[in-house]
Amino acid sequence: MLVEVRRARNRKTSVLWMSILMLLCLPMVAYSVPPTPPATIILEEKLPEGRLEAGKGEIALPLQVRFGPQVKGVKLSALLSRADKDPALLKGNPLWRGELTAGRQQGAKIPIKVEGPGTYIIDIRLQGEIAEGNGFSDRKIRYLLINEKGEFRFLTAKEFVREKRLEREERFHQQLSKAPDKPDIRLLFLNSKPVGEEIVKQIKPHDVPEAQRLLVRPSRPSEEILKYAKDQSSQAWAPEDPITVRGRLTFLDYDGVWRPLVNVSVYLWDDDTFGDDYLGSVATDWNGNWSFTVNNDDGWLQDGRDIYYSFALENTRIRVQDCDGIDSTYEWSSATHDNLSDGTVLDFGTETGVEHPLTMQIWNHLNLAWNHAVTAGGQDPGFVDSCYPEDGGTHWDRTWEEIDIEAEFNDGPDVVTHEYGHAVMWYAYDEDNPSPGGAHTFDDCPQNAGLAWSEGWASGFMLSARPADGAYTWHEGTPGRNIENFNSACQTGDRNEGRVAAAINDMRDSPNDCNGGDLNRGRTDNCDNNNANRVPLSTMLHDTLWGSWHNNVMEFWTSLSGELPTTQRTPAHEIMYYNWMPVTEPGSGCMASKIAAQKSRNPDALLGGLRAFRDQALRGFAGGQQIINIYYRNSPEMALMLLRNPTLLERSLEVMNYFSNVGRMLTDQRAMEKFAATDQPLLNDKINAAVEEILAAMDKAGSAELQQDLLQVRQMLDKLRGLSVGQLQGKLIQTKQKQASVSRHRLQQSSFNPGSAEALKTLLEKKPVLPDQKTLRLPPRIIKP
Repeated sequence: MLVEVRRARNRKTSVLWMSILMLLCLPMVAYSVPPTPPATIILEEKLPEGRLEAGKGEIALPLQVRFGPQVKGVKLSALLSRADKDPALLKGNPLWRGELTAGRQQGAKIPIKVEGPGTYIIDIRLQGEIAEGNGFSDRKIRYLLINEKGEFRFLTAKEFVREKRLEREERFHQQLSKAPDKPDIRLLFLNSKPVGEEIVKQIKPHDVPEAQRLLVRPSRPSEEILKYAKDQSSQAWAPEDPITVRGRLTFLDYDGVWRPLVNVSVYLWDDDTFGDDYLGSVATDWNGNWSFTVNNDDGWLQDGRDIYYSFALENTRIRVQDCDGIDSTYEWSSATHDNLSDGTVLDFGTETGVEHPLTMQIWNHLNLAWNHAVTAGGQDPGFVDSCYPEDGGTHWDRTWEEIDIEAEFNDGPDVVTHEYGHAVMWYAYDEDNPSPGGAHTFDDCPQNAGLAWSEGWASGFMLSARPADGAYTWHEGTPGRNIENFNSACQTGDRNEGRVAAAINDMRDSPNDCNGGDLNRGRTDNCDNNNANRVPLSTMLHDTLWGSWHNNVMEFWTSLSGELPTTQRTPAHEIMYYNWMPVTEPGSGCMASKIAAQKSRNPDALLGGLRAFRDQALRGFAGGQQIINIYYRNSPEMALMLLRNPTLLERSLEVMNYFSNVGRMLTDQRAMEKFAATDQPLLNDKINAAVEEILAAMDKAGSAELQQDLLQVRQMLDKLRGLSVGQLQGKLIQTKQKQASVSRHRLQQSSFNPGSAEALKTLLEKKPVLPDQKTLRLPPRIIKP
C-alpha cells in the first residue's frame, strides 16, 4: 500500500516564519525527548580558544557533571581521534580517565595533547550504576580544529558539519560563476571510495530474518540538485539497455562491524559538459547491492556514456539530513568511468562514504525501526524525517515533524528507536501527541499521565524492536535501565513511564517473571505469565493505536483489551495489575458484542470476524469510522438492553454471526470473490428484518443520545440496502479514494454517551446475569493501587 510521503520543509526558507512566532510570543510546542540519565555531562557553550606553538601542546577542556539523587559516583573517560585522516575508519585512542563522587555538581578538566595542526575529535564518556544492577551513561562529542598557525577552536558536530557543507557550496558557486552553463553538482556531494577485499570479507549480514527484510522505493534527487542537471530518467532505458551498472554499499557500524547499507537511494548520472544527466534511481537491498541497466545514448557526437553514481540517505520512508544548505540530505558520489561501450558491465565494487560516516549508523537505526514497525507492528507509518547532528537536544520535533538527533547517539540505537516510536504515535494519532513534553526520567513519580503514556509507548516500541537485553541503554556497551525487570518505588503505574514500558514489554515478550517478594518490581501474587499467549505488536499498533486516540495508558488498555481474545486478555490484565496499574474494566467499549458473544459456541471466533469487518469494511473511510464510534459510545447502554431483553439478544447474535462471516470473507480473497459472484445483496431479507427489529427496540428503550445516533445508523443502512457485495466493494474504493486526504475520525473506545456511562455503572455494580441465568463474566472493577 502506498502512503503519502511527508517531507519536512527546508529550514532556511522558514526562519522568518519561526521568528514571527517568537515575536508574537506564541507558546512553542514542547518536544518529546528521551529519558534523562541519572548523571549528565555539561560542556560550556563557549569553549576555550587560543594558539599553540607549531600546533603542538596541551589544551585543557573543562566540563561539569550533574548528579541525580540516586547516583553515588561516575567514571569518566575521553578518546582522541583524527577526523582528517580516514574518517570512514574512525578509531579513538585513550586520552584520559577519571572518577567523580556524587555531589550536586562536580567539575573536571580533560588534558588534550595534540601533535600538530589538524582536525581532532574528542569523545567524552560517562557511566555509572544505581540500585538493582541498573546503569546509565552519557556522552559528548566536540571537534578540535588547529590551523597551520597553531590557532585552535572547538566546534560542536553540528557546527563542524555546517562548515564543511558551506565549503562545498562555496566551491560549487565559484565554479558556477566561472562557467554558468557547466554546473558541476559533484562539488556539492561528499566522496565515496572502495573499501578493499579485506573489509569485504568482514561484512556481516543484518540480524533480521529473511522473510522480514522489506525493500522500499527509492527517492529522486532533490529539486535543488535537479535544477543544475537534466532529468533523462524516462529516456535512459529505451530502446535498448546495453550497459549494466552495479555496485554494493557498506558502512562501519558503532560496534566496529562492517554491515550492508540497506534501502538507501542510489542515483545514476551521466557526466556531460553542459550539465550532468540524471538517468534513474534504485534502492539497495539487504546485502547492500544495487544495479541499473541503461542505454548508451550519450547524445550527439559523444563516444559513450560517462557514468558515475551517488547514494543518498533517503528513500520514500526515511531520510537523514543535516537540515542546512542547498540540499541537506547526506549524499556521496563515486568516481566517473568515461566513454563506455555497448555491452559494458560496469561494477563499482563495494564502496562506502568517506566523510561523516556516523550518519550511516543513524540511517541503519532508522531503517531497522521502520522495518520492525511494518513487519511486527503491521502498520507502515509513512515518511519519517530526521536531522543529524543537532545541537538542541535529541527529540521528536512536533513543529518540523522530524527526529532531531545529537551527534553522540550514533551508538545509541535504543534512543533513536525510542524517538522513532514517538513518530509512530504522532502519525497514529493523526499528527498529535497526548504528552506535554519536556524533560523526564524513569523515576519521576507521579508523572503527567499523557507523558507517561507517550514515553512508555516509545520505550515499549523500542524494546519490541531491540529486545536482546530488556533494557533502555543510552549508549551501547554500557549498562542501561532494566525494563524487563523494572524496579522503582513508584506504585502509580499509569503515571510512570517505566511502568508503562514494562507493561507493554511484558505483554509481548516471552520471559515470565514475578516480583520475588519485592514490591518495587510489581504487585505480590501476580506475575508476567503469558509466554503461551503473548500480545503481538500488530495488535497494539495496527489494531489499537492507529487511527485512535488515548490520553493515557488506561484508555489504551481499555481499547487494547477489546481487541484481545480471552486467552490473551486474561494474562494481559494480570500484567497490568502486576505493573501497578489502576486496572479499569477491560473492553467496556465493546461490551455489547462481548455479552452477546458469550451465548455463541465460539466467542473468540465470532468477535474476531466482527473485528475483521470493522477493519476491512468500516475503518478505511470517514462514514465507517463514524459508525464504529457510534457503537463504542453507546456499547454499555446497548449491553444492558441485551441483558434485559432475551429476544433482542438472540436477534443481535444472528446479525453478529452474519457480519462476522462477512468479515472473515473480507480477509480471504478467494472466498470474497466467490461470494461477490453470487450477486447477492449484502443485507438479505432475513438480516434486514433482524436489523430493523434491533433498531426499533433500541430506539424505543434508548436514551436521547442513542436515539440520535441511531438516525445516522439508519441513514447508512438506507445506502446499503439493495447493494450487492461487488457493488459495495466498488463504493468503498471510490469513497476511500475521495477521502484519502480528509482527516480521519479518531476511534474513541472510551468516550461514552451519558446513558452508556450510567449503564456501565449498573453493569459493574449489580453483577447482572445472562438470560439463561449464567453469571455474566463482566470485567473486574477498578482496582485501586
